[in-house]
Amino acid sequence: MMEIPEQKNQTGNMEDCDIFQHWWVFLATYAVLYAAGILVCLLLFAVYKCVIMKRGPKRDGVSYVVQKTKNLFMKFVSGVTLRSKVLVIAVFCCNLLFVGIAVYRTYLPVYTCFEFNAATILEMIVSILLIVFFFIRLFASKNIFYFWFDVYAFIDVFTLPHVFVELVIREDWLGVRSLRFIWLIQFIDILKFIPWIKSLNTIDILAMVVRLLTVWLTAAGIIHALETTGDPWNVSNAQNVTFPVYAYFIMVTMSTVGYGDFSPKTAVGRAFITFFIIAGLAFFAAALPILVDAAEYYYRRRKYSKFDTSKVSQHIIVCGHITGSSMKGFLKDFLHKDRGDKYTHVLFLNPIFPDNSIKEVLQKYRNRVQYCNASSLCSEALQKSDIKTADACVILANKHSADSMEEDNSNILRLISLKNSCCKVRVIIQVLTCTSKERVRQIPAWKDTDIVLCLNELKLGILSHSSLCPGFSTFVANLFYTVGTNRSKKHKKKWLESYLNGADKELYKTKFSSYFVNKNMTFTDAARECYHRFSLILVAIGKGHDIVDINPLPDEHPTLLINEDTIGYFIGDDQVSVAFVSQYCPDCHGEIADRSKKCSHQGFGHSLSLPNLLADSFLLEDSTPASILARSKARTTRLSLACVHPRRMKDCLVGPDNLASLGDHVVLCVFGNKNSYPLGLYSFAGSLRNRKIPHSRTKPIVIIGDEKFLEKEWPSLANYPGIYVVLGSPLEEQSLRTARIHDASSCVIIKAQGGSNLQEESISDKEVILGTLFTKNVLKKTSMTNIIVTDIAFDSNIQFIDLDDDDEEGEVYEAQPYITGSVFPSSVFDSITTVAVQNHGAIKILYHLISTETSASSSSVLMPVELKSIEGEYNNFSELFRSMLDKNWLCLALYCKNGSNLSYLITAPSKDQTFDRNTDIVLVLKPAKRL
Repeated sequence: MMEIPEQKNQTGNMEDCDIFQHWWVFLATYAVLYAAGILVCLLLFAVYKCVIMKRGPKRDGVSYVVQKTKNLFMKFVSGVTLRSKVLVIAVFCCNLLFVGIAVYRTYLPVYTCFEFNAATILEMIVSILLIVFFFIRLFASKNIFYFWFDVYAFIDVFTLPHVFVELVIREDWLGVRSLRFIWLIQFIDILKFIPWIKSLNTIDILAMVVRLLTVWLTAAGIIHALETTGDPWNVSNAQNVTFPVYAYFIMVTMSTVGYGDFSPKTAVGRAFITFFIIAGLAFFAAALPILVDAAEYYYRRRKYSKFDTSKVSQHIIVCGHITGSSMKGFLKDFLHKDRGDKYTHVLFLNPIFPDNSIKEVLQKYRNRVQYCNASSLCSEALQKSDIKTADACVILANKHSADSMEEDNSNILRLISLKNSCCKVRVIIQVLTCTSKERVRQIPAWKDTDIVLCLNELKLGILSHSSLCPGFSTFVANLFYTVGTNRSKKHKKKWLESYLNGADKELYKTKFSSYFVNKNMTFTDAARECYHRFSLILVAIGKGHDIVDINPLPDEHPTLLINEDTIGYFIGDDQVSVAFVSQYCPDCHGEIADRSKKCSHQGFGHSLSLPNLLADSFLLEDSTPASILARSKARTTRLSLACVHPRRMKDCLVGPDNLASLGDHVVLCVFGNKNSYPLGLYSFAGSLRNRKIPHSRTKPIVIIGDEKFLEKEWPSLANYPGIYVVLGSPLEEQSLRTARIHDASSCVIIKAQGGSNLQEESISDKEVILGTLFTKNVLKKTSMTNIIVTDIAFDSNIQFIDLDDDDEEGEVYEAQPYITGSVFPSSVFDSITTVAVQNHGAIKILYHLISTETSASSSSVLMPVELKSIEGEYNNFSELFRSMLDKNWLCLALYCKNGSNLSYLITAPSKDQTFDRNTDIVLVLKPAKRL
């Protein structure tokens, strides 16, 4: 049992005065005053009904004065004006003084003689001030009944007259002064006046703390008064215990600890604590989680509120759609060791605190990644993020958003905010729709070094070329997706080892060493030397802010030679192996370059540090269009074979007999409805109608889709020739047969977003998966093996595309549909965005490959060539590469078949890679004029 401190004798000094323990006088006085108040309210209500209501709404002097007086009092208690705020704060201070006196009084005997001392005088003054405020509230109330039955009015009536009753009966009783603790809740209103507390969450947390303290101290005061007074019928069982002991007892009771070292002894005290346990326990149980969350909130706020620049030399800022999956997809490529960048840190700006998925990513990349709980729309947060020294700012889009326009508008607003904070910062922004891409480029602060990635445009361009080039989607994904396979690991399947070696190749850039400069090499000479000495495929060369050309022709560019400012774009294993080109010395490194040797020639080669590659930038295209329509029309005229007069959609509708003579065409299956947002199908059609593609390879396009959806797409398709429409669903066999799917060379299946809420990941791709399986089933009936390429939103759903794939679930690049080039996963966009930050010119090459944006000097086109159609004997890919280079054909990949008739793509095959001339296909970058 705990030691209970005793207070003075229960009855004080009996020799000085007579104390008769008139506690009932105090309570009776309070009850009479409260009942009298009720009677006065009833009387006023009766007068109002009988007199004023009968007179009607006629305005007289009395009514005017009453109303003016009421309005004046309402201003005093409103807490809006400065005077009312001062009054509220003053009243709160008076209540603090009152409860302070009440706590002081608990250390005195429960009954004492009345005497004028400092405490009594102070209590009387405070009571008078609070009584004045009581009447101000009374006159300001709209309904006197509501006011009188309010809990605060009840407390005022039972606490404020106490000191005056003492003055009359000349006796002091501890009484129920502790009820005044309830007025501490008024502090919640005062919190709203404090200017430096701006967070609503902070106000809510402090309010909960105030409520908890109020309940705790009020209950402690009540139980103390009951226990020290004793039972009305037996005052001898009163306890001489101080207030802190009862405060301790109430906290132990509320928290359910219950040490049992103290308990109430009086019957009234036990009755009170019985009911308090029920209410107090519920309140404490509700308040405790809020307080724990508050502590966690302030911990997270402190941890994620700022960007630590003390150990950061370079950094980029990433904002927009920040989730665990988007962060993981971006960082997996950006921080990959093959990229060769060991110094650049990544700062994520997000207005919400990180969830568990984000925390997992932050823990994994904690050495080079920071997370700041701030909005990219806040200029103050951007300045704290050192936006002026950032190498780039990346704005990620929600690729699976149900409202494409809303998502794009949000990202455009973030772009404007970034440019307003620092107009010189380089920005890479993702948008979903093509119209948003044009709006981005019209922003006045847009610079040539900025990049806008239209995800729908890229997707449709890649899918369209996949219908011409088998395995093209896998080829593009490999160029940007950093795999990082274990090269030392040997696989039982030789074809799988060849595929994985190709999947580990990406697109990198570097300058040329003096060896290439001194010999005045052309692009073809440099490509031959790089492949021979470094096993690297040179794809393009650039200079300054411009891409000079992709596989340029020597006769078209006789003055285009490799110089010390020329930058080459290579397909290689990693940035380190590619950067060796800038340091190569034939005397020190040998004919077949050996990176383990060091060059002894001072000044030979270029000193190109890997992190500085972020600083190089290249011009994509002019960014000052007159209007969106004019720009779209200009691209159509420059790149595509367009009709002079637009056609109506109803003139292009086909039935079962209209396409009887059609064959070797492309079928585009679109899942969309009237509520779906347009995909921009003109990117698909324009890519297949590119002027660089020979007329003999221009294939008709048959689109299967919903009528309402295609009506929204048709205005941008009306100018393209050879486009036909089948109204229906790709899940209807009749629609597929009407489009003559069995005579088509390829089939592309895509889905438009919008019109419904986002679904869980596992079923979000259900339409395209069912469409793919249904199309395959229809083709099986005719024993056809057409190329089918499917757009997949989530990597985990690739497993449903090929039900015959028995391989264990692993990385996306290990899935059989990905290997065969029959799917295009949207996760590739994360890798493309990463490359856009580190290798600006690679995006120009990507747009060139899909033929959606190009320049007049870039005249090459990627085409599939059957090996059996190439003259000559070649034992391996090295011999084929060197021989085709003499024709200015740049061989980039092989599309092969293994023994089980499974097709797979090898990106940048090794020199000793063999092939089957009868079945295999080589992807060649040909000059368009020599097609």
